[in-house]
Amino acid sequence: MSVRFVRADVLRVHQRQHDERRSTTRQQSSTGQSSESHSPAQNTLSSDLQPPLEPSSASTPSALPPTPQELALQAWPDFVSQMASAPFAELNTQGFVPAVPAPSTSAMDQPAVFNSLFTDFNFWVTDEWSMAPLGGTSMGTSDVPDWLEAFTSGGMQPSVVYGTPTSTLMTTLGETTRLEVIQYLSYTSPDSPLFTTAALESYIQLYWDVFDPRYPILHRATTTPAGIPTCLLCAMIILGASMSPDEAVFEMAQQLNKRLRGLLILNDLNESPTPLAPFQALVLTGIAGFSMDKEQRELAHSFTSLELTLARRAGFFLPHATPSASDLRQEWEMWVASESRRRLGFTILMRDMDHGSFFNQLPSRALSPFQVHAQIPCKDSVWTASDPRAWKDLSSPGSSAIGFSACLKACLVPSEEEGMSDMEMISELSIDAGFARSVILRGLMAVGWDLNRRNLVARETAQSTNLTHTLNDCMETFLLQSRVDTALFTPQLVITRYFIVLALLDLNADCQAIQVFSGISESFSQQVKPEDYSRASRTVKLWAKQPNALAAVRYAADYLLQEIEVPSAHWPHDVLQGWALYQSYLVLWSFHVTRRLEREPGAGPPSSIASNDSPAAACCRSFLRMPPQPSNESVAAMLPTDGQITALGMYVKGRICTSRSYTVQQCGAVIGRLVGI
Repeated sequence: MSVRFVRADVLRVHQRQHDERRSTTRQQSSTGQSSESHSPAQNTLSSDLQPPLEPSSASTPSALPPTPQELALQAWPDFVSQMASAPFAELNTQGFVPAVPAPSTSAMDQPAVFNSLFTDFNFWVTDEWSMAPLGGTSMGTSDVPDWLEAFTSGGMQPSVVYGTPTSTLMTTLGETTRLEVIQYLSYTSPDSPLFTTAALESYIQLYWDVFDPRYPILHRATTTPAGIPTCLLCAMIILGASMSPDEAVFEMAQQLNKRLRGLLILNDLNESPTPLAPFQALVLTGIAGFSMDKEQRELAHSFTSLELTLARRAGFFLPHATPSASDLRQEWEMWVASESRRRLGFTILMRDMDHGSFFNQLPSRALSPFQVHAQIPCKDSVWTASDPRAWKDLSSPGSSAIGFSACLKACLVPSEEEGMSDMEMISELSIDAGFARSVILRGLMAVGWDLNRRNLVARETAQSTNLTHTLNDCMETFLLQSRVDTALFTPQLVITRYFIVLALLDLNADCQAIQVFSGISESFSQQVKPEDYSRASRTVKLWAKQPNALAAVRYAADYLLQEIEVPSAHWPHDVLQGWALYQSYLVLWSFHVTRRLEREPGAGPPSSIASNDSPAAACCRSFLRMPPQPSNESVAAMLPTDGQITALGMYVKGRICTSRSYTVQQCGAVIGRLVGI
């Protein structure tokens, strides 16, 4: 009787089981010696730690080893008790084994299902929370729990890192690899000058030069075009091509990006357990799509939910301890695999936080940032080490990585008794840790978003603990360090400057209300109605008279003045950079419009600050002259003229009008209506 498989993934699992059994039988019958076979398929989303095989006295030399699916079923009872305190990690019977969670010290006792996804903020702002150890959520090699040691003591095989380790960045692409890319994407113009070997190599070089400093999620020393799966190589090529100044190359990348996403969903991501490389390719596809047309932008946002679900199931947000190995190269490869998963998980979280905080999209994350217990990414020098010996020399011996939630604790509720204040913690992160600093900044942004929009803390509690002031202090420290990096020409850290400005504006102003007041047509995926505009007008008028409005105005004016005097040498089509220019101008424009009516009748315009200033720069300096707590009369007297605020708007529109991103183009259209062009 023949069996008909309806689902392709079931057929692949069935065939894989038979292939494993046949290969094992041939090995046992030939020499009796087992040789390890490392395959790229072993590098998966699941934990590198697999359950040890239980010794059986009844086993015979001819007995077949259990399949991964059978191992998962055997380990199910033990995992149920260990994972009861981790509701975000899942385990199914198809062999999808997530990372093992650390045992929880307290059970979840909140009655509401939605509220149970968020940690009680009152716990984080009390003395009880402050007495918790700083590294309580981190796991080093010396404090691995007994149950995890027992679980990993069975001689597990580490996942294999793609590519051959090399001391230099390799972008060489052979003709065979180019043909594999063409076949995978079903590219219909293989002889096009945009798809030659040299052109593809230039796209890969753009990926490393432009994108990798922002999101270093692929390990340079072990990532070569010939050594990684084709799907991941295609994602790197498309993302690099989307950053090319050539319009034809960008259009090609936009068309291929649609095709690649479908191929990943239908083929590469339809396996269990899900390989790591297709997941990395899916995230890169989403990042590239967000800077493209409207369709690609909406797909990039909607697929963030899928990415977060896969990351939670794989245990990306739980602490990991890298198993020890006798061989240095093997230990390095296991560490690279673990660090790659951690960086990919934080990249997904960062993108979702950006969508919610900046772009008026509902965030997909269902867990509080305080429930992300993974360690923060390592230092940049350790991540970019070219070989195992250099990695060993740069790694701090005996030091355990700091947990993400522990860093948030040190920033928000500093405890001098533990010997590290919030400023010292941020300074520590600023030393050779650009990506880790971006991660912590996004965590602080998420805390501010939750406080302002999810009402997790009562107003009197927030005022008594002064959380908003603490968040401001932390972000200002980040901003100060960013200016130092700018002076020292440190590109990996300079990139975070407009992130910090956007975070400060979101904390000190209702950016959504300001955008509705400025005339946008859609917010939170809904059309803006007349009653929405009326509500936003009242909100903006009340905000303009509050002290935090002056703080937001100073942040926006200072950022725009720096951009006028010394424009940033960033990628010209960066969505976040264009959004920072746009949001900064809207803050200044809305403040100017609501406060200019307070000028005394017949009062002339304010005097010019410097004769050699352009109207746009003079506008920014007028806002910066305002004292922290001025009177209504002094504010009205210091406001720039209507011509200066219009000139500043024309400057911002000119900076962002050349962007190919649909999101930034809409920003330029809004500013154009405000300034009458």
